[in-house]
Amino acid sequence: HGFEEPLRFLYAGKITPIKNPHILVDAARILKNSWSRKFVVDIVGPPTTPDYDAKLRAYIAQKNLSDVVVMHGRVPYSEMPTFYARADVVVNMCPTGGMDKTVLEGLASRTLAIVANTAFRELFGEYADELIYPYQNAEELAKKIKVLFSKSDEELVRMREFLHERMVAH
Repeated sequence: HGFEEPLRFLYAGKITPIKNPHILVDAARILKNSWSRKFVVDIVGPPTTPDYDAKLRAYIAQKNLSDVVVMHGRVPYSEMPTFYARADVVVNMCPTGGMDKTVLEGLASRTLAIVANTAFRELFGEYADELIYPYQNAEELAKKIKVLFSKSDEELVRMREFLHERMVAH
């Protein structure tokens, strides 16, 4: 990715409070105001909680984030690989619990992941501390993103390969 190409952060899943997509939107607001890198957040998934979905869209408009946060709504399953392939990192805001398949699908397509779910600690191995942020903490999520993308391209490639290998071995 050249510097003109924005970094792409992907959230895939239902638009519902337990999934916390608002935390990623809030992290996007922090990043937009404090980071020089260009980025786009793709939020992909069905609005299973319509009032929450509407509130999220209103917040994006109100905070002038429409240029950096795109809510795609429900996307056919066949189109999801394109989103994963295009993403630089899959961001998952779910609480600790089962391992979310969207993260595993991301790793399978050699996309990095940042999560709140500590169930990924073992899988992430030596990179766990860099890729797991404290649940519902948008400031820390924004910080993890900044630190991750301050790394060299070589280091990011090494991380992608490491995580992909771990995933396949799992």
